[in-house]
Amino acid sequence: MKTPEHDFRAYFLLSFFGIVSIYFGYTIQRTDLISLLTAISLLFAAFYGLYVSAHSPSTVRLALLGALLIRLSLMFMSPNLSDDYIRFIWDGQLILNHISPYSFTPQEIITHSSVAFPLKESLYDRLNDLQRSNTSCYLPLNQLFFVLPVFFFPNDITASMVLMRLTFLLAEVGTAMFGFKILARMNLPQKHILLYALNPLVIFELTGNLHFEAIMIFFLVAGLYFMLSSRLYLSALFVGLAISMKLAPFILVPAFFRYLGLKKWLIFSTLSGVICLLLFSPVFVFNGSEGFFNSLNLYFQSFEFNASLYYLARTIGYAITGYNAIAVIGPLMTGLALILFLLFSLNSANKNQSILISSLALIYASFYFLATTVHPWYITTLVALSIFTPFRFPILWSATIFLSYHAYSTDGFSENMMLLSLEYGVVFGWLVYELKRQAPSSALFSKFN
Repeated sequence: MKTPEHDFRAYFLLSFFGIVSIYFGYTIQRTDLISLLTAISLLFAAFYGLYVSAHSPSTVRLALLGALLIRLSLMFMSPNLSDDYIRFIWDGQLILNHISPYSFTPQEIITHSSVAFPLKESLYDRLNDLQRSNTSCYLPLNQLFFVLPVFFFPNDITASMVLMRLTFLLAEVGTAMFGFKILARMNLPQKHILLYALNPLVIFELTGNLHFEAIMIFFLVAGLYFMLSSRLYLSALFVGLAISMKLAPFILVPAFFRYLGLKKWLIFSTLSGVICLLLFSPVFVFNGSEGFFNSLNLYFQSFEFNASLYYLARTIGYAITGYNAIAVIGPLMTGLALILFLLFSLNSANKNQSILISSLALIYASFYFLATTVHPWYITTLVALSIFTPFRFPILWSATIFLSYHAYSTDGFSENMMLLSLEYGVVFGWLVYELKRQAPSSALFSKFN
């Protein structure tokens, strides 16, 4: 039997995708903007070609196998877009030595603590200045995943990274499995799963650069599947785990009210909340709440990176006050985001599964459009949600967001407002286009009763 022409095309594109991925993962650094953007452009071109040529289940399975093999080929790469993984290993070493990562900064550990642990000095030398001067802001469930690889490989950073990546790989496989189930339940094409599984942003920011959104997304997608399958307790468990991994999914909880009804929603919210409180309790048990909340507060009060509407508001604030009013504008943006969350959450059309997930995606999008800090890996959750919706602006954003890495290619970490305008201009333009043409848009905005 001859292989269909589109399968030949898929083999070629997957091979090309794999070669560029290996080159990108093992040779390109975030400071080399031209090489980075060239490689990303080639990867997204191959990604698009694979998606549009996936006409049969066999081609989808082939592409998924390719996505798995590409992730495996990156197992030994050193993260090239982020140095957060060093802090992960540092926190894991502290916990194994009975030191709370919420109670002491790395500077304090190095200066005042006599406790010795493997790689202490070498890890500290590789932490950036912000990491050295602040306690950990990672939730206790995150910390569990930091501890495990360090427990098995206390003296080997590479081995710890590989074990983390294997954990991510299991989570990504789980996300694909539950994603398939949701797509089947909603009568959507199977190939939509490729929008997440083969997305270069997802591959390189999660598997490649070890961001734990990979595990959180698995919990969230599993929770969505169990909710759509009317298995309330399992749904509450997995959504609670997602929130306990990263706080951001908390903003989605009110949106389930219309879908579940008051009684079931109260049960769901209570169970999810209890899970979060139990998993969050180590912050208080180990007397680290002050340090944790101080570090978390930095995100809302001090950090600025790759923002969109916030930068617009900041420019207006400069014109009015003459200084950067982030301490005021940040909370104002958060308040505006909360208003949008409630509007999308109270939409009576959320009783429909398709509208519900579209609302979840728009809630997440609103959050990051109004945020002061949007690192590229933050929007991988939005990419995951979008595969169950008619919206494709998150996929476009997953490509344009790499323009934000220009800041790392300059002396003094300087952002280029023209590139950020291009990034968000394309995304907002496509979002407006989709809101006008997609059928769900009318239900999303006309039923707040």
